[in-house]
Order: sequence, then structure tokens, then C-alpha cells
Amino acid sequence: MRRDGILVLAWGLWAAGCASTSAQTAGGSHASGEHGAHGAQGERHEHPALPPEVAAFHDVLRPLWHDTPGASRDAATCLQAGALLDRANAIADARVPATIRDQEAAWMTASAQLSANTRALVATCGATPRGNVAGSLETVHTAFHALVERLGDEHR
Repeated sequence: MRRDGILVLAWGLWAAGCASTSAQTAGGSHASGEHGAHGAQGERHEHPALPPEVAAFHDVLRPLWHDTPGASRDAATCLQAGALLDRANAIADARVPATIRDQEAAWMTASAQLSANTRALVATCGATPRGNVAGSLETVHTAFHALVERLGDEHR
């Protein structure tokens, strides 16, 4: 019984860490960019300091991605799909971060892919009947991580 209590406590502490909502300033600590287990793999990711446009996208994506999969998350995702698209387009329209100007082509490709995947999510949400929102959200999440990985090795 004691072991079960310890596991419940550990899980609760982990969940509380995932729910952190602190904001970030460019170049500062990034509690809102840190989050625990991702997907079924249980990977742990901490994002490097994110440019403002990327942080804004992440702030919308994070609670959706970490919500329990199902109809409720699909509905919440579709309500936020337009906001995600606006933020993905803002990333694509922004200047390449100064720290990776030598990777401009790769950044532009990754930001264009994020926008394309987010447009596909919007289309999935607008389809009748609604398409595979969870699958579309996963492709957006994957594209977001491909973009963020361009910012540095500390993401891995």
C-alpha cells in the first residue's frame, strides 16, 4: 500500500510540473516551454529560449497537446485551430532568429511545413464529418518540434 501512495504522489508531482504556465521572455528562463512526457514515448523535452512568435504558438499548442485525447480535446483543438494558424503564419512571416541565420533555408522550410500542417488541421476541423483531429494535431506537434530543433541542441 505504501508503494502505491508513493507512485500516486510521484505522478501528482509530475503532473503539476507539466501544468506549469509561467511565461517566458526572449533569452530568459522558459517555464512555459518546458513540459514533461510527450506522447506515448514518454520523452521529456525542454525548449531553448523561444523567439516570441514561436513561444506564442507553443502557448496555444501546449495545453491542447497535453489534454487527454478524445472528443473533448478534438473540440478544444478545433476551437483553437484558427489561433494556431495565425501564430504559425506569424512564425513564417518573422525574421529568421539571429542565432541561426546560417540555417535560414532550413528554418524557412520548417516554418512553411508548420503552416501547411496547421492549415490541414483547420481543414480537418472544418470537414463534415470532422476528420481525424488527433492525427492532424500530431502532425502539427511534430512540425513544431522540427522547427524548434533548429534553435539548438539543448532541445534534445
